[in-house]
Amino acid sequence: MQGLLGHGWVTTTQHYTHLQVEDLQEQVAYWSTRLAVAERALADARGRQVEREQVLKRLEEAGYLRRSGSSVGRQKYVQHPEPAALG
Repeated sequence: MQGLLGHGWVTTTQHYTHLQVEDLQEQVAYWSTRLAVAERALADARGRQVEREQVLKRLEEAGYLRRSGSSVGRQKYVQHPEPAALG
């Protein structure tokens, strides 16, 4: 650390400031990694959501499911009693 400061002696304040900078750099690295992991998990979850919506759409079009009522937000599906043949 003395070499970084350009002289042979270090004050207590300089020492603790240097330690605080190192700690902050470690925290930045930690939180950057956490952010990347969370963003990847979100992207994966959105991909699964799209896939499931496509499956629901195909099942609905084939007559295996129908929407139940007019609920806002989450759609409710019930099995249709007489599904059409898959094409």
